[in-house]
Amino acid sequence: MASSNRPGKGKSLIAFPCEYVAVDLETTGTSPMWDKIIEIGAARVRDGEVMETYQELVNPGFKIDPYVVKLTGITDEMVGDAPAIDEVMPRFSRFLGGAVMVGHNIASFDANFLYDAGERIGAPVTNDFVDTMRLARKLHKDWVHHRLKDLRDAFGIADDGAHRALADALATSRALEHMRREAVEAYGSIDEFCHAARSRTGSSSGHAEGYADIVPTVEDFDDAHPFYGKEVVVTGSLGDGWTKRDAAQAVVNCGGTFARGLKMATDFLVVADYSRCRTIRGDMSSKHRKALEYKARGVDIEIIDTDTFFEMLGE
Repeated sequence: MASSNRPGKGKSLIAFPCEYVAVDLETTGTSPMWDKIIEIGAARVRDGEVMETYQELVNPGFKIDPYVVKLTGITDEMVGDAPAIDEVMPRFSRFLGGAVMVGHNIASFDANFLYDAGERIGAPVTNDFVDTMRLARKLHKDWVHHRLKDLRDAFGIADDGAHRALADALATSRALEHMRREAVEAYGSIDEFCHAARSRTGSSSGHAEGYADIVPTVEDFDDAHPFYGKEVVVTGSLGDGWTKRDAAQAVVNCGGTFARGLKMATDFLVVADYSRCRTIRGDMSSKHRKALEYKARGVDIEIIDTDTFFEMLGE
């Protein structure tokens, strides 16, 4: 079985805390294994009011990909005189303190980057966190996508400074407060919403395209799981003795779909080890390249590494 290399990572909570720190990162890519943080933005919020903010650029130590520059507006010149992450993390950790973090897609992205960056200086970020994407998926099951952009559009949150860390952290905080009110209106109370969000449903929609004999081996699914109702594709070798069939079974047991080929409808691409593939020779796989092209065109696809994949499975 695979095991997470983030044993002290905080827990993902289904909650609407009254006090929290909204967090967002800009990075050179999507994998904590290969990519680096280039900006941290955060806002301390109490009872819906922003009390103080934090924002700092970070020098990744190498040139930023043109796609990331276009997306974030952060250039090599902007980070040229910025401090390295080893200098930034202690300052951010002091700002964060013991607060619950709130972030959009924080469970499989920001929390991993922060944990790994902190671990390198001997102080991993172990704070529990609330993922607004997870809350949105529960409150708005009819939406096709649950991106921060979708929350901005739905709640009328201005997109000034979108894809810059502090602006996105503030937008995430506002989205949480909107969903807090929605949860009360829809379920009567926050407690009732949280109970429903943690409950499991007997739906049996999970399946694996190309693995016709794979069916769920669980009686019900957790409809708040990030793979529930989503399509997952893997490129490369997962390692730890896991085959593609093992991955397919795990995804199906979460109520998701495991597919062989990448397409615009794919929700997650798991980028595993393809260094031994002679046809690639150290370059990225065709699926990985296609996923990056889709993202550049605005397609809602998440690219995650194997550590994140196994963490999301709870392995």
